[in-house]
Amino acid sequence: MTFLRLAARNILRNARRSAITVAAIAVGMAALLFLWSFIDGVNEQMIDNSTRLLSGHLQVHRSGYHDEQTLDLVLSEPSRVGDALRASSEVAAVSTRLEGGALASVGDKSRAVLVIGIDAQAERAVTTLSETVAQGAFLGSADDGAVVLGARIAEALGATVGSEVVLVTQAADGSVGAGRYRVKGIFRTRMDMLDGAYVLLSLPAAQELYATGDGVTTIVARLRERGQVDALQARQQASLGAEYEVLGWARLLPAVVQSVAFHEVMGYILLLVLFTVVAVGITNTVLMAVLERTREFGVMMALGTTRAQVTRLVFYEALILGLVGLAVGALVGGAIVLYYARTGMNFGRYVQAMQTMQGLTSLIYPLPRLDRALLVSLLVLLIAVVASVYPAWRAARLAPVAAIRGLPPERSGRRRQVRAASRWSSRLPLLARIAGRGLGRNPHRTALTVAASAIGVAAFVFVTGIADGYLRQMVENSTGYVTGHLQLQHPRFRVEMDVANSLSGTNALLSTLRNAPEVLAAAPRVQTMALATSAGQSQNFTLVGIDPAAEREVTFMHRAIKTGSMLRSDREIVLGYRLAEKLGLRLGDKVVIMAQAADGSVGSAAYRLAGLFDTGSDSFDALLGYVSLPAAQSLLGMPARLSTIAVRLRDPDDLAAAQARLASLLPPGPVLVSWRELLPEVDQMIAYLRVVLRLITGIVLGVVAIGVMNTMLMSVMERTRELGIMMALGTRPRAIVALVMCEALVLALAGILAGWTIGIPVVQYLAIAGLDVSFYAKGLQSIPGLTGVIYPAFVPLNLISPSLVLLGLSVAAALYPAWRAARLQPTAAIRHA
Repeated sequence: MTFLRLAARNILRNARRSAITVAAIAVGMAALLFLWSFIDGVNEQMIDNSTRLLSGHLQVHRSGYHDEQTLDLVLSEPSRVGDALRASSEVAAVSTRLEGGALASVGDKSRAVLVIGIDAQAERAVTTLSETVAQGAFLGSADDGAVVLGARIAEALGATVGSEVVLVTQAADGSVGAGRYRVKGIFRTRMDMLDGAYVLLSLPAAQELYATGDGVTTIVARLRERGQVDALQARQQASLGAEYEVLGWARLLPAVVQSVAFHEVMGYILLLVLFTVVAVGITNTVLMAVLERTREFGVMMALGTTRAQVTRLVFYEALILGLVGLAVGALVGGAIVLYYARTGMNFGRYVQAMQTMQGLTSLIYPLPRLDRALLVSLLVLLIAVVASVYPAWRAARLAPVAAIRGLPPERSGRRRQVRAASRWSSRLPLLARIAGRGLGRNPHRTALTVAASAIGVAAFVFVTGIADGYLRQMVENSTGYVTGHLQLQHPRFRVEMDVANSLSGTNALLSTLRNAPEVLAAAPRVQTMALATSAGQSQNFTLVGIDPAAEREVTFMHRAIKTGSMLRSDREIVLGYRLAEKLGLRLGDKVVIMAQAADGSVGSAAYRLAGLFDTGSDSFDALLGYVSLPAAQSLLGMPARLSTIAVRLRDPDDLAAAQARLASLLPPGPVLVSWRELLPEVDQMIAYLRVVLRLITGIVLGVVAIGVMNTMLMSVMERTRELGIMMALGTRPRAIVALVMCEALVLALAGILAGWTIGIPVVQYLAIAGLDVSFYAKGLQSIPGLTGVIYPAFVPLNLISPSLVLLGLSVAAALYPAWRAARLQPTAAIRHA
C-alpha cells in the first residue's frame, strides 16, 4: 500500500505528464472501441435486414431446389411440412411461396423480374415486406388479380398504382404462362437487389401462372431467436428425410455470410494497423514518463530504495495510468458508440454504394458489445503495463550517482558517434545544431518518438496503397469488362433500358467518335433485359448484342472466357458461368431467349451456348449474356439501330474533359454518359471508402500527434535548468520557442522519412505479388469489378497530404511546450523549482 500511495502521488505531482499519458491511452481505447462497434453494426444489419425482409431464418424445399431452382421440384405436400415446423417451439411463424422468373411488361416497356407468389396473411408474420410499401397497399387475401412491384421495377416500367402489368413466363408443364394484373402497391426497401428484381403475386395467382396446381416451391419460417437455427435445422432434416432440404439463413444467403467474413477480415486488418499505432503511441508515452525521471530514481536509490521496489513503483504507476486511461477511453468511446447506436450514422451520400452490399442501407447503427469492450480493455491495459517493463528494468539498473547527475554511462563508441555527428552538424545553422544536440542527448526518447511517427506513416501508406489498388481495380475491371469509359445513349435508356429508346444515324455517330483524338475505340451495342429459358428453368439477365471485333478494342470480356469461345456466328450465345449454372446449361446446349421487341410483341429466338466467361464478379457472371449484333437486332426487331455505343479513351484520367469535348462534337439528342453515372455504386463505393480512410487516418495521426506533444513536453521539463541558463545568458524567449519548434519539426520529418522507408517497399512488393482475399471476396461479388486478389497501388501524390498534416500536427503539438519553455524564470529554472 505504501508504494501504491507513492505511485499515486507521483502521478498527481506532474498532472500535465500524467494527463498526456492518460490521453494517449484513452484515445487509443476509444478509437478501437468505435471501429470494432462500427464493423459489428454493419455485419449485424446485413444479417438482420436480409433475413427479416425476405429470406426468413429457415426454408424447406424439395431436395436440390436451392441449387437448381426449377419448377420440376415443387413441394407436393406443403401442409405436412408446414405443420411440422409450426409444431416446433422455436418457430414464431411459417409461410408458403411459389417462386419463378418472368418477363413483366407495361405498355411498350418490359423488364425481366422474379415473381414470388405468397400467402399475404402468413407472409406478414414471417417478413416485413408489407411494412415497406411506399405507394398503394400490400396484397390482401383475395387479391388474385393484383401485384406489388419493387420501386426500381416500377420506375423502369413507368408503372404506378393502378397500372396493368403483363407477366409472361414458361410454366411448369412447358407451356407459355401469361397473365394480366393490376398494380396494387409499390414497395421500397432501399435495397437494389429487392427493389429492382421482385414482383409479389398472390399464391393462387402464381400457381395458375406457373401451372403448378397446389404445389409450392418454398416454406419459410421465422424463428424466435436467430441462434436457434442450427439445432432446428438438424432436427427437421432428420424428421423430414432425404426428399427435402432444410436450409438455414447462412446457406440461403451465402453472399451475406461471405460479406460478413470479408468485412471482418478487412476490419481486422484496419484494427491491427490501428492497434499497432496505438500500442506504439502508448508505449512511447509510458516510456517517456519513466525515462524523464532518471534523477528522481537516482535519489530514491541513494536513500536506500531497492531495485525491486523501484521496479514495483514503476509498475504501479503504469497500472494506475492504464486503468484511468481505460476508464476515460471507455466512457468517451462508449458514449460515442451508444449515441450512434441510437441515432445511426447517416451515409446517405453513399446510399448506392451501401446498397451493393446485401442487407445494408444508408443508415448504419454501430453495435456495442461487452465482450469486445472487455477484450480491447485487456489488450490496451496489457500494452500500458508491458510498456513499463523496460523502463522499470532500466530504472532499477541505474547507478545512483550517475542517475542524480542525469548522465548515462559513456561508451567509447558513443563518444565517437557524438564527435562524428558534431563534425557533420557543424555545417548546419546554429539553431538546428542546438536542436539536433538536444534530441541526440536522449536517443531513447528521440528514437521512440520517431518510431511512433514512422509506424503511423507506414500504416497510412499501407492502408492507402490497399485502398488505391482496390479502387483502381474496381474501375479498371468494371469499365474493361462492360461499360467502357463513356457510353453514348438515349437520355432515358439507362432508366428504362427499353428498345424504343434507341439511337438512329448510328454510322455517323460511330464515325464521329472514332475520329476524335481522345477516343481509342468505339463499339456498337444493342442491350435489353431478357428472359433465358432452358429445359424447365428460366432466369432474368441483361442481353448484349455486340460486334466481336469492335468490342475487343473497347472491353476485354473475351479474356474472361473460361470454356468454349467468343461469338463466331449469329446463332451462338455466350453466358456468364454463374448464369449458365442456374439454367443447368453446358456448352452446346440450346437456350431460348425472350425479350420485348420494338413493336411491343415478345421476340423469341434459340441459340447454342458457345462459351462461358468468368470475371470473378457476380454482377457480370450471373447477369450478362452476349449474342452478335445482327442477332440482337433481329430478335428485337430494330435493324440498323443501336442501344448504345461504348467508348474507350486514350487517357482515362482525362474523363471529364474528354466527355465535354466529345459532347460538343455530337448532334443534339443522344447523351454521352461516363462510367461514374453508369456504375454509381462503384463511384460511391470509392467515395465511401475514402471517408472511412480519412476516419482511420485522423485517428492514426491524432495518436501520433499526442506522442510528439508528449516528447516535446518531456524534453522541455527535462531541460528546465539548461533552458534557464540559456535565458540567463541572454537567449530571448522567442529563440527558445524556435528551438523547441525546430526539434518538433526534425522529429516529424525523421518519422515521415522512416515511415516512407517502411511502408513504400511493403506496398510495392504487394503491388506485384498481390493480396489474396479470394475466399472472403465471394460475398462482395455483387460489386462490379471486385475480384479475389487485390494489388495495392503506390501513388506518390497521396503521401503529400498526410505528411503535411503530420508536420502541422507536430508543430501544433509543440506549441504548448514551447510556450511553457518561453515563460520560464531563469533563476527558478536554474534551481529547477
